[in-house]
Amino acid sequence: MKPDDPLFTSFHKIEKVSAHHEPQPIQPAIEAIVIDGRPAILYSKFGLGDGWAQQYDAYAKCYAPADAVKLGTNLVIYAMQ
Repeated sequence: MKPDDPLFTSFHKIEKVSAHHEPQPIQPAIEAIVIDGRPAILYSKFGLGDGWAQQYDAYAKCYAPADAVKLGTNLVIYAMQ
């Protein structure tokens, strides 16, 4: 998804996020299957759940807790629109 997609601006303005095991902030890695011009299925190679739980597996790729919460909030708000 593009950085200017409504998913990244529906509540929090998200440009870069911190990810566990990544030395620098990255652009959120979210892919989508679009049906009728609207994302129907979203996928991220970085997990949100570990960030929400603040528990990291040694090999997990996940977003940092604060950014996982922001992304999750935007996902819910976006889905409700």
